[in-house]
Amino acid sequence: MIKDKIINDFFQVDLSEIALPNYAVYFSPKDYMGQYVVRLWDADGLKATNCIVIGKTIQQVRAAIPPGLTRFPRAVGDDPQIVETWI
Repeated sequence: MIKDKIINDFFQVDLSEIALPNYAVYFSPKDYMGQYVVRLWDADGLKATNCIVIGKTIQQVRAAIPPGLTRFPRAVGDDPQIVETWI
């Protein structure tokens, strides 16, 4: 299990080692009950990073995601805490 690094936003995160960055938005995961969380993932190999943003509203955490990405709603089969993914 990776130790989370809580950050304010993803704008200054070094993505040079991440082949295909994407951002998964969760609501109320086990380790952050009652909160929205965005976690940076590398979709090339489906690897989670330790970088997360936490907020009380979905608007707060969406504001931390870089602009210009496309939003995908939770897909059938996704973890039930996933709200959406940005790629």
